[in-house]
Amino acid sequence: MNALLHKLAEICRDHRLRQKLLVVPSHQAGHQLLAALARHGTAWVNLHPVTIQDLAGEVGGIGNTLSRGQGLSLLDDLLQDMDDNTQLRYFRALHRNEQADLTRVLYDSLQALRKAGVRADELMEDRFIDPEKGREVKQLLAGFEQRLQASGFSDETDSLSKAIATLSLGAKSFYQGALFLVPEQLELEQLAATFLNQLSDGRRITLPDEPVLGLPNPFQELYKEDNSPQPVSRISWLYDIEAIPAEAAVQDINITRSYGSANEVRAILRQFAAGSIPFDQAVICYTRGERYIPLLYAMAKRFEIPLTFAEGVPLHFTGPGRLMFGLLNWLENDYSELELYRLLVGGDINSQNSASMAKLLRSAGIGFGRERYLRLLPALQKRIQQAHDADEWDVASQLEHLQELIGLTNSLFSNIPAPDESGCVDFVALCQGLIRLVQQHSPAHQEISDFAVATIKGALQEAACSTNRRFSLSVACRRIRLWLAGANVGASAPRPGHLHVVGFSQAGWEHRPYTYLVGLEADLFPGEGQQDPVLLDEERARISASLMLRRQSPERNVYRMVRFLASRRGPVTLSYSCQNVVEGKPSAPAALLLQVYRLLQGKPDVDYTEMLGKLPAPTGYLPDKQDQALDEDEWWLGDGGRPSLLSQVAAVLDCYPGLRAGITAWQGRLQLDLTVYEGKVNVDPAKVDPRLSRRALSASQLESLARCPYSWFLRYALRLSPVETVSPDQLVWLDPLTRGTLLHEIYCRFQRQAYAPAAQAQPPGETMLYEIAEELITELKEEVPPPSQLVYDHEHEQLMRGLAVFWRLEKEQLAQARPAYFEVPFGFGPEEAADAGLGLAEPVTLELLDGSLIRLRGRIDRVDFVDDGEYQVWDFKTGSAYGYDDDGYIKRGQQLQHALYSLALEQVLQRSGKDPAARVTTAGYVFPTEKGEGQRIRRPQANRRLALEAVGHLLDLLRSGTFCPTDDDGHCTYCDYRAICRSSQAAARMKSRLENAAEDILAAWRELKQYE
Repeated sequence: MNALLHKLAEICRDHRLRQKLLVVPSHQAGHQLLAALARHGTAWVNLHPVTIQDLAGEVGGIGNTLSRGQGLSLLDDLLQDMDDNTQLRYFRALHRNEQADLTRVLYDSLQALRKAGVRADELMEDRFIDPEKGREVKQLLAGFEQRLQASGFSDETDSLSKAIATLSLGAKSFYQGALFLVPEQLELEQLAATFLNQLSDGRRITLPDEPVLGLPNPFQELYKEDNSPQPVSRISWLYDIEAIPAEAAVQDINITRSYGSANEVRAILRQFAAGSIPFDQAVICYTRGERYIPLLYAMAKRFEIPLTFAEGVPLHFTGPGRLMFGLLNWLENDYSELELYRLLVGGDINSQNSASMAKLLRSAGIGFGRERYLRLLPALQKRIQQAHDADEWDVASQLEHLQELIGLTNSLFSNIPAPDESGCVDFVALCQGLIRLVQQHSPAHQEISDFAVATIKGALQEAACSTNRRFSLSVACRRIRLWLAGANVGASAPRPGHLHVVGFSQAGWEHRPYTYLVGLEADLFPGEGQQDPVLLDEERARISASLMLRRQSPERNVYRMVRFLASRRGPVTLSYSCQNVVEGKPSAPAALLLQVYRLLQGKPDVDYTEMLGKLPAPTGYLPDKQDQALDEDEWWLGDGGRPSLLSQVAAVLDCYPGLRAGITAWQGRLQLDLTVYEGKVNVDPAKVDPRLSRRALSASQLESLARCPYSWFLRYALRLSPVETVSPDQLVWLDPLTRGTLLHEIYCRFQRQAYAPAAQAQPPGETMLYEIAEELITELKEEVPPPSQLVYDHEHEQLMRGLAVFWRLEKEQLAQARPAYFEVPFGFGPEEAADAGLGLAEPVTLELLDGSLIRLRGRIDRVDFVDDGEYQVWDFKTGSAYGYDDDGYIKRGQQLQHALYSLALEQVLQRSGKDPAARVTTAGYVFPTEKGEGQRIRRPQANRRLALEAVGHLLDLLRSGTFCPTDDDGHCTYCDYRAICRSSQAAARMKSRLENAAEDILAAWRELKQYE
């Protein structure tokens, strides 16, 4: 038994039947003390745990208790009214900066004043360094007091003040004959201490805690008695090591270190894996809750370890909490598609199809804005339904998932009130709608999720009752955040069969045999004692001696820690992270650890060098012993699995066929011959269509096959697509694909209008080009909102400069040929062919030199008429001209489009009857942008036989199932499949294979590389 329990047991024996009131910070702490007392064999009766608020409520009368959310809301209204009435000067800029979180900071400072017994009428402005700040703090404190009184609610300070006033009137009827048992470690503010002293006068017994020698007691001795117990634990002499008597008890203390905080937690949990220590016999204490609670919570879920958290888990770590704060982010960012996407891919919305829904959401191109969801999601549905190549879409599942996405957005908008003309929303309706959304769409419920939903519901119901005002959406969301600020869920007392987790400053109420203390790095403990941003220490000292100075926080933490460690009567493990794995630098242990090491060694002058040299090696990601593995992964990777893997590889591979397949594939890729593990598909020649005429191909697909057959196989045969990632760039509006699509649409519309039969009486004008461009750019701006006006203006100017290049090229070409047709389609249905004025509904069929047939589809950007059945074919490229030059012709099959489109146009003109004698003599590429420098690359069509030969070789690759990786790693720079093929290694292996004459299956690929 420690000193506190020993004294409590003594009182229970001496005052067996008398009413005893045990004053504790919480009922949970009181019940823990009573349970510990019973475990030590002490019977007790008529002993009741009570809090200061219990006592104050009994004396002063129980009123409506003000929650923290209500207090923050009340202060927020007060700040807004003062700002509206020009009464804010010092805090005005911070109040208008929504990122400053002024309301919460001010609330804590005002509460510190109130708990210290400082009233507004006593607060003097000259106590502040800046009198303007003093005036506003005083005004805020007075306004808060007045509004609190008018609201009919009472906060903790109000209750204490009323109780003190009642006692001051001479009331003596409260708890007559009762003993007040006050633990020395109970830390009280001035007002609470004053009340307790008055109420318990003459009937108070202090329950002493362990003495701390060598350190001054930084806590005010408001109710401490003189009969301090004699020190028992050697830890009491931690800062007075030379004075330790020989009879002082030796404690079982162990110091450990780990590579990172996660491994620090793992190292402790591994000690329970072998089952030698029951979970409910141990407590884990932390120095910094925001770091260790998430780690412990995540690992408890992963390793199925039963944990209880004294403070609970932060709301935003639960599924409902993530959904709630994600919805607030969504609303604050103008219904940003990105925020909803994050909720879907993060699994924070209850749906089995969330990944598919997220992909569809990105495909819709919504960007921002409530009305755009209602317009663009149905438009996406129409696009899917009208897809011509059904093989490229799993239409049924896509439509099913899209319907679920539309249902989700309809649910969101039916529960979220739309802003009125002034941009304001009904705050009550917003709170009620958010409650319904969290209840309906939270991930699958678990116990803590149910607590989270209940917490959110309670907070938002209180928020809805706090005001009937309307707010802008951003202000409304900020107020809701105030109500949810700091909310924890699932707080629990220690439970049988559960490992308990608690902050070290509150762990003194817990008396389990085994204690683990984490987070003893120098940057976490004892803390820095940072100043209160509102009440500086200098101002606190001037205002009241009862206000704690922030610079005293480190010494208070050290005293608390020593007092806590001295109270332990079982094994204690102290640990710290010796490596910051994020920043890749070492972390120093707290000074307290050095002092503990000195105590253990009995050497007061030991330094850090000696301690670090003698401590055990840091624990890492794997356990040291087989029976400490937390899961199967740790067992296999640790010492338990290695001997089995080395001596029984075959047995392991039999148990894990996936592992066997991976090793086989890895070995296959290392072979000199091309194998099925790197692009060779075993095909049955009898089942291969020798003419390959069933499926329509595009010129871009054939060029992709020529660049890298393996990439083509993954994209077009297996239809693998990379996982879409979100990387928003606030400095970019249009990505290259969207910009190219926009420019092609501008070119097409301009050319069709300028060179239509009705417009041929006069030459095309530059004004028409820019008018069309402005119209289409404005439409795109509505569909894809730019991140800012500055970015929009910059990219708009770039587009206009590019159109000037296009206009220059247009005038040059008019001197050589007459524009005839634009965006000529073949293979995209009759409607598109009719709109273009020339085209074929079905793909064209081209005969190769060996008699093979291929079906080709595409769109020809521009067709010019020269003279007497002679035509030119041009393709617009909106990027740079890199890789295109006048010397080459088909570039090893990677530039086939000019020849294939020439053949296709001749067939289109002949079959449509427009020109039975049509022939294309020139084709090529136009780069009508600044990036392309206005270049025009011409390809005479006298040599297009080479293109047909190259296509023949490509078909040979398809027929034989040869999908080898490229041997030119320059093609891999922007490839989506680099992670699959390990591009640099694959390209190097292909170079070796091409030099191997035995590789007959690569003959077609080798021949293709001879074409320039």
